Amino acid sequence: MTQDKLTMRRKSMLLITCLILVFIGLAMLVYPLWLNVGAFQRTLKETFVPTAEHILLHPLPTPQFIDDITPPMGSKITANQRVCVVLLPGALSDAGDSSEEIATNIASSIRVSMNMEAIPRDATQVTILSILRRLADGRLSGVVTTCFNADLDSGLHMFQIEMRNSPLGILGLGEFFSYTWVYQVEAEQ
Repeated sequence: MTQDKLTMRRKSMLLITCLILVFIGLAMLVYPLWLNVGAFQRTLKETFVPTAEHILLHPLPTPQFIDDITPPMGSKITANQRVCVVLLPGALSDAGDSSEEIATNIASSIRVSMNMEAIPRDATQVTILSILRRLADGRLSGVVTTCFNADLDSGLHMFQIEMRNSPLGILGLGEFFSYTWVYQVEAEQ
């Protein structure tokens, strides 16, 4: 009888441990998504203004994974300007990655920030065009575009795009890619 109780107790402890691990795993998946919910940060916090001024005067070199940013970085934009970033998935992939893997990795891990706050996922539009062909080095070519409307007050505004090249990018796994740029919004007259 004691042996049965001991076995039953071990099974209960194992079940509780498994449930705790499942809960932790789900929390790790949901927490990054939860961070992407909320309102836009319409102004840049004063602590970031010197950094934004420096980036405006000395833009960071455009990395290989970005093909284009519209409107051009450092330009003056209107208060409710549409901003689009064209990404080159080939620069984010490894030789042998399938187009489905690349699309999934980007779509699951892409994060766009405005004034150091994540833009809610439902406020960004990500368009993944079919990956057209394999390059000589084995990577795939094609484009991914993400767009959003920047509803901003006048002044300097910092933008950042981040992603990982792993299907577990949402958990912080895989190679990290990031780029930061600045716009000046002029007051409407």
